[in-house]
Amino acid sequence: MPFSDLRQYLQKLEADGDLARIHREVDPGYELGAICKTSHEKGRKALYFERVRGSSMPVVTELLSTTKRIATALETDEKSLFAEVIDRTKRLVDPVTVQNGPCKEIILKGTEVDLSKLPWITWNRTEKAPYLTAGLVIVKDPEFGRNLGVYRMMFAGKNQTFLRFSPGHHAYEYYKRAEFRGEKKLEIAVAIGTDPVISACGIGTMRDGQLGSSSDSGDCP
Repeated sequence: MPFSDLRQYLQKLEADGDLARIHREVDPGYELGAICKTSHEKGRKALYFERVRGSSMPVVTELLSTTKRIATALETDEKSLFAEVIDRTKRLVDPVTVQNGPCKEIILKGTEVDLSKLPWITWNRTEKAPYLTAGLVIVKDPEFGRNLGVYRMMFAGKNQTFLRFSPGHHAYEYYKRAEFRGEKKLEIAVAIGTDPVISACGIGTMRDGQLGSSSDSGDCP
């Protein structure tokens, strides 16, 4: 059965010995990034930081950084991974809109919004501000529908973040199309901590308005 959420995927990685937990508190300014770099060079396990200074939320990294973990996410093996990905991108599904879900259990609006509660990471000394690097950015276009992609977000305040939409990427094209229509705003949603196949959808490249069936149940949103 497909993983229903990120927690199930993490449990699988831990059971396979492919996840390392860091129990002590780590500093999101450089220290966390340095640990990731060292681990990547020495063993490449996925990392679960249980205590990140300044936030009540844990951080997980390296979730799809090896072919083995991508294969695990897609419930196949490394030998069959390429053929499996090609096959699933041929099975396209339409997104399904639902009224409720776990992401709506806590809703904050207006002055309640405080992005500083998220665990923003400064990965290296060349960066001028902390980032979230694995948010799935969803943009809409009246003709092409929704597009899902991974774009780094730079912290700019309790209710503001900067996104960089580069030419050649769908989000940039959607932004320019909205600008051409004379619209002053482009609706954007960001999903953090989804199940791994949704993240794989965001990393992959497809035609506008299309999503591949990346789980056997065909429930890629």
